[in-house]
Formats: sequence, C-alpha cells, structure tokens
Amino acid sequence: MAGDHMQSQASKSYKIEVAWIHISICWQSLTYQIPQPWRQQLNIPQELGHLLRLRYFFLNNNLLSGEFPINLTNCSELKTMHLGGNKLIGKIPSQIGSLVKHQALSMEKNNVSGKIPPFIRNISSLNIFSIDFNNLVRYIPKEMCFLKQLKIIAVHVNKLSGHIPTSIANASTLTTLGFGTNHFVGQVPNLGKLQSLRFLNLEDNNLGDNSTKDLEFLNSLTNCSKLQSLSLGYNNFGGSLQNSVGNLSITVDQLRLGGNQIYGQIPIELEI
Repeated sequence: MAGDHMQSQASKSYKIEVAWIHISICWQSLTYQIPQPWRQQLNIPQELGHLLRLRYFFLNNNLLSGEFPINLTNCSELKTMHLGGNKLIGKIPSQIGSLVKHQALSMEKNNVSGKIPPFIRNISSLNIFSIDFNNLVRYIPKEMCFLKQLKIIAVHVNKLSGHIPTSIANASTLTTLGFGTNHFVGQVPNLGKLQSLRFLNLEDNNLGDNSTKDLEFLNSLTNCSKLQSLSLGYNNFGGSLQNSVGNLSITVDQLRLGGNQIYGQIPIELEI
C-alpha cells in the first residue's frame, strides 16, 4: 500500500511538472520550451494539441523520446517546429498535412523512420524541411516538388532511395538541396530552373551508371548563378567534364567530385 501511495504521488508530481513546463507568450504567439534543469528523457505530451494558438514550438537538443505527438497537428496556427537533436522514433504522421500555415519543420538527428508523407503537399507555406540524420526510407514524393515557397530540403544521412524526381525543378525557390548519404540511383535531372540554388549536395549515393551522359546535368547548373557549393563525390558518375563546367567557377567556391569514374582532362577554366 505504501509503495502504491508513493507511485501515485510520483505520478501526480510528474503531471504537475508537465503542466508547468515553460510556456511564454510573445508577440501574441506561444513558444513552448523545456527549461535546462528539467532536461530528461520524456515523451512530448499529447496534451499540447490543446494549445490552439501555438505558433512557435522549440524542443530541439533535449532527450525527448517517443513518437511524434499526432495531437500537435490540431494546432492549426503552428508555423515553426524544431524537434532536432532528440530521440524521437516512429513515422511522420500523414496528419501533418493539416498544418497549412506551417513554415519550418526541423527534426534532424532523431530516429524517425518511414516515408515522407505525400500529404506534405498541403503545406503550401512550407519553407524548410530538415530531417537530416534519421531513418527515412522510400523516395522523395513528387508532390513535395510543387511547394512554391520551399527553400530548403535537407535529408542527408537517411535511407531514401529511387530516382531524384524530375519535378524537383518546379520547386523554383530552393536555395538548399541536400540529398547526400542516401541510396538514390539513376541520372540527375535538369536543375537549371533552380536559379536561387546555393548549395547542392548529392554525394555518397548511387547516382549515375558510369556512362558518358552522367554529367550532362552539369550544363543546366550554369543557369544557377547563385550556386556556391556543389558536392557530387562518391557516386557512380562516369564520362568527362565538359568545358561548360568551367562556367561554374564564377560562383562555385566548393566543388567535390572525388570517388567517381570521371576521366579526361580538367577544363582549363577550373584551373584558373
């Protein structure tokens, strides 16, 4: 009986602490954060779904575990959600498509699995999709490529596979495209319409088939006048570098091509 009483008291204490986790109101927006002294391995409480005015949600770099709290998708005003650097598991719920005002979803460095739900196409205001260092599988949904305000897709170090969709060129506002360290295959599509692109990372995949056409997409990148970093190392790219690649030297300050099957001479424009 005494043990049951102590357990009951502990349970009550836990509920009180969760109820008083730091919630502040600034500029008529709610921000939810766990104070430093309370960092411990806890699940994100489903009750947060009752905060219907919640707009900014920061829980990155804690020790939170469990699955993505589906009830958070009830927070229709939610614009930013940072959950990176925790121990979250499970899938990205399809209900996330109901967050039509959402702008930034960041869940890097967790143990999230499953596929990227195609319902993400409903989040027309999405700017940032950052799910690096997780266990995502399957492919990039083509529906995602039609988000007109998307600026960052960062899915480095997952288990994504299949071809890079040709429709990625429709995401014309992209500045960062990070597909490195996955299992993508096939030819890289024409990316010339991504004229705001600054960082392109495709390294450590299975792209190309050691043929002369593998590097043809580089010609389209000459239209990307803001491109600064291009990482293509450790794939299966073959063929030779065409002279037009030298035009990239005007803006690109980092070019990684190691670990491929590229042959021939280095364009003189890259030697200058």
